[in-house]
Amino acid sequence: MTKFPKAVFSDVDGTLLNKERELSAFTSEQIKNLVCSHSIPFVMVTARMPIGVERFYKSLSINTPVVCYNGALVIGSFNGGWESNVWESHTVSGQYAYNVASIALSLNLHCSIYSGNTWIANAHDEWTVREENNTQCKATITSVLNTLSSWINLDKGIHKIMIMGEPSAIDLATEKINQLPNNEGMPYRSKSSYLEITPKRVSKADGVKAVLSKLGLSLNDAIAFGDNYNDIEMLKTVGTGYAMANAPDAVKQHTAHLAPANTNDGVAHVLSKLIQ
Repeated sequence: MTKFPKAVFSDVDGTLLNKERELSAFTSEQIKNLVCSHSIPFVMVTARMPIGVERFYKSLSINTPVVCYNGALVIGSFNGGWESNVWESHTVSGQYAYNVASIALSLNLHCSIYSGNTWIANAHDEWTVREENNTQCKATITSVLNTLSSWINLDKGIHKIMIMGEPSAIDLATEKINQLPNNEGMPYRSKSSYLEITPKRVSKADGVKAVLSKLGLSLNDAIAFGDNYNDIEMLKTVGTGYAMANAPDAVKQHTAHLAPANTNDGVAHVLSKLIQ
């Protein structure tokens, strides 16, 4: 039996949000009950940029931590502005990002770069539109290579690179990226047509550990929910990990605990039983 948690971590897309990519009324109610009535931190752990989850925190009126960019950016709270509440920030260099973007664009792939709340996309194509619809964030459309050239001079770090396009071209890009000298990034195939790159030695599990350390809690004090391959390490690291019913079998096999599907308010149903 899962013991009463002292902290709850949850992936966002495919886990916490419903099919409209929103928080349902029932899910919102359970999170508010957890945080406001039981003083248990609820932490969203996501590949999204800060602005992509900030609206959920505001709608819930909670000031708990958030882990963005798969662990590359850990924020203590949105209260007073996330920039003043950064707990950890890990980036790749502008030069590395430039080399990656050059490979992607040479293969006619979409390329986006992210730093903090800045999202630069090389074109307002189908991939940009899809991500804007999914995250309710807007990209700045301009030359990625020109932007990175200026960022190199400013020594500005990049939290995430997103490459999207035909799977065969993604395969080739991945091969070329892995051959780069001084390879600072960790490519992750979130879908056959999506390649996400974050700094090496960064993961959602690392983000969870950073939050728990700040809160003075242990891994055994925490539970986590996730549905995708980049959630596996997080689910295995905490005291109790819940794979969603909609997760691939390769994810489910890493935990003995299952939650109903995200479209059935799975996270909320588990929380309601734990804190009733």
